[in-house]
Amino acid sequence: MIEGWSSSHASRVNGEVADIARGFEQSRSRGQVNFRGELAAKHGLLMLYGDPGGFVGVDEKGRVFDVNGDWVATEAQEGSAAYWLALGKLKHMEGFEGLAPAKPSAVPVCPQCGGRGYIAENPRAYCSVCLGHGWINASIDVTELFGPPIDAASWTENVKTMVSKATPKN
Repeated sequence: MIEGWSSSHASRVNGEVADIARGFEQSRSRGQVNFRGELAAKHGLLMLYGDPGGFVGVDEKGRVFDVNGDWVATEAQEGSAAYWLALGKLKHMEGFEGLAPAKPSAVPVCPQCGGRGYIAENPRAYCSVCLGHGWINASIDVTELFGPPIDAASWTENVKTMVSKATPKN
């Protein structure tokens, strides 16, 4: 569980997950794929990150889950890249800001994002180097989460596979 998680965090996640799950049912009835909604409906998770390889989400108890491309959710351990990514994303969400650790004074800001934690002045496009923190935690291996860089054809194939594994459109 994320250190500092409170009942107000739980209540907020519960409310957002319920709203998202309702939206999922509506989009599903229209034959649309909605990964964020499916994650909420299937696992009770608020999606913090998603790409063709999987998702990272948090539940009402403050537990972080890594959901793979086959929709299998595994609780992420503190110190893992998925856990660190979740804290970095929560840092930029209203009401959750205090859950991420502060930057140690001896650690420089991230050279990729200049310490913002996100790219191009867009808080939704957070930095893939520091995972949203604005500084690099040397003990986190980001390739654990993202793997080695892939070419465009592989990425496209991953997207097609992910869509094919989503809930049927009926």
